[in-house]
Amino acid sequence: MFHFLKALHFIGLISWFSGLFYLGRLLIYIFEAQLKSKDEAEILLAQLLGMSGRVLKGIIYPAMIITFCAGMGLAMVSQAFSQPWFHLKFALVLGLIGYTIYCGKVNALFKKGMFTAWSSVKLRYLNEIATIFLVVMVTLGVFRQGFFNATVIASLIGFSVLVMGAVYRLNRR
Repeated sequence: MFHFLKALHFIGLISWFSGLFYLGRLLIYIFEAQLKSKDEAEILLAQLLGMSGRVLKGIIYPAMIITFCAGMGLAMVSQAFSQPWFHLKFALVLGLIGYTIYCGKVNALFKKGMFTAWSSVKLRYLNEIATIFLVVMVTLGVFRQGFFNATVIASLIGFSVLVMGAVYRLNRR
């Protein structure tokens, strides 16, 4: 049972993050499509909003549920609830669920034509939050108790700064 749950958890996790990365890109394209001429914008927005809705309902939400359920099953089988690393991982999972819901709300606002507060650069930063979640969560899953080592934490902070710096640098052009 453990290996089945672990495989299901990994498959769900990969699908969830793939969907989030794709949705983040679509949100940027949707924002940029609004800046096109009226005819171009109408055609692009219809296509992109349809794609973003399908990725949310067809990939992201089901994968999130599968990942969460398989993860809880793994936690029960391995008795992880009493381990400190699991509490942090569970908090990160709740944060990722919140991030996913927020991205869904941004998409819904785009569909209503009401999301104009951000620039495409801010949407690019939003897209990279998923990368940071992925790196921290996978590192925590691999290192577990060793995650609280200062070297591991410093490396993760450095990686996060590097990712955000790269986004900043790419968008200065």
